[in-house]
Amino acid sequence: MSWMDELEAFPRPDRARENTTLLCGEWAFEYDPDDTGLSSRWFESPRFSRNIEVPFCVESDSSGIGDPNPPRVVWYAREFDRPGATAGDRTLLHFGAVDYLAEAWLNGHRLGIHEGGYTPFSFDVTGALEEKNLLVVRVEDRRSPHIPRGKQTLLRKPFLIFYPGVTGIWQPVWLEQAGEAYLESYRAVTADGGRRLELNCRMAAGSTGVLTVELVSPDGDVIVGEAELEPGPGDPEVELVLEPGNPHLWSVDEPWLYGLRITARTGSSTDVVRGYVGIRTIEARGKDVLLNGEPLYQKLLLCQGYYPGGHYTPSGPQEFKRDIELVRSMGFNGVRIHQKVEDPRFLYYCDRLGCLAWEEMPSAYRFSSGMRAALEAQWAEVIERDFNHPSIIARVPFNESWGVGLFPFPFNVRKKTVEYVKRVCRITGALDPTRPVIDNSGYEHTSETDIVDIHHYLSDAERCRKLYDELESPGRLKWSALRLLAGAVPGKQSQNPFARGERYAGQPVMISEYGGFGFYRTGEERPLLESYGEYTDLIRKRENLKGYCYTQLYDTYQEKNGLLTFDRTPKVDVDAIREIND
Repeated sequence: MSWMDELEAFPRPDRARENTTLLCGEWAFEYDPDDTGLSSRWFESPRFSRNIEVPFCVESDSSGIGDPNPPRVVWYAREFDRPGATAGDRTLLHFGAVDYLAEAWLNGHRLGIHEGGYTPFSFDVTGALEEKNLLVVRVEDRRSPHIPRGKQTLLRKPFLIFYPGVTGIWQPVWLEQAGEAYLESYRAVTADGGRRLELNCRMAAGSTGVLTVELVSPDGDVIVGEAELEPGPGDPEVELVLEPGNPHLWSVDEPWLYGLRITARTGSSTDVVRGYVGIRTIEARGKDVLLNGEPLYQKLLLCQGYYPGGHYTPSGPQEFKRDIELVRSMGFNGVRIHQKVEDPRFLYYCDRLGCLAWEEMPSAYRFSSGMRAALEAQWAEVIERDFNHPSIIARVPFNESWGVGLFPFPFNVRKKTVEYVKRVCRITGALDPTRPVIDNSGYEHTSETDIVDIHHYLSDAERCRKLYDELESPGRLKWSALRLLAGAVPGKQSQNPFARGERYAGQPVMISEYGGFGFYRTGEERPLLESYGEYTDLIRKRENLKGYCYTQLYDTYQEKNGLLTFDRTPKVDVDAIREIND
């Protein structure tokens, strides 16, 4: 078994410790419709009447609950034995994702609280551990339009393009044994065309000791780069530089990955974190997107991250792998992960199988101070969690003006919302300067965007041709009142590519949503394969269009417009789709 095969067994393959204990499976569970659990101190001695399967959300059948409308507050409890540990070791408790507001206690000791349904959080629980342990979690969720929720319904049932809600724990929970001085996170940045790898390591507060980093070759256990540093007291972030010589660069066709071992030693205690890096560069320059300095033509599929039985969570991580293999087998080279922050194991398979990914922040739907605070804090956590995945080639903080338009209509009609989109775009670029930023995917872009992407579901191919004619003329890439009116007519979408007052500055242009055959109707109903071929060919023939993203990979609940059914059965011949894409 290779080192990459070993990593796929961990909930965070990009950052794994050998001594890991999963806390998935059956937990005690209880509804709290009157929100009396806190005052009744359920966190001390819960006597819950039900069980739930973790990590599946309450609404899903796989959880064993399957309630589409749970109360606002629910509780979880799980007993476990103290993990084995050597003297001086720390025990870390990790939650992959809990939707939406989670508060945790261990043996009656309050650990803390986390807001946000898509990002991880952790606690050092060493001081609270006993031989027998009781972990209790209170979760609060609501249908508020002021919080990032993606495609989760705002109502009591799915409607239009919005799907079942997600409440509670939907990614793994696990324990790790770390050293007395331990690594909290790291960032790997490709520099000098791949000849240098700059590693920023963040240590836990108060950690001191010797930090060693080893870079392991993609095809074996040969150390091709090594660095060592002793951080000073009170210096939690340290920079190390690795020089692998003549590296293998990560690409779609050759997704080379290097193993990474980061070791912190202090006294007799040792902390070892294993992960991996892909050495590659990505940038938008002129009218092209460049991967490792070469023009990249993107052939993407919209991927919404829903799974039969489990909603946000598949029955097992191999289903992540299956989806990526299906994408690649059809001749696509990437996915646009839409309105969801996907599980790190999905991104691991993107990294390993050579599948590009756009990462998009799930939207809120009403512009308010609370919405802005929640979105900015959680988007920063998303960027931090997924910084090291080479497959991620674009960051997308907004989609179709959701949350920054005039609710419920997705139009930027106020200057302050346009300025806010620009501000978040700049924040995104500062948090991650290594990737292009797409400010507001679909239309109503600002001058800050690195890529201009267009969404359309036009009723016939002739309308597509006319739209692509417009996109060939830079002078037409601007706001127009006529387009605003036309966009309100079904089948005649022609949304403005830029917000009012904003201008095109020569960026790459893509069609990042089109098709949707089976849900979005065309004037002449034809076989799916024939329609896909004609509409895709129209895009490929335009030299100014640098790629496409078809809607979508698989049917998602009531939105039945996938190339696959919801259970991932192909609707058309896979080889025929690949031939069109090739």
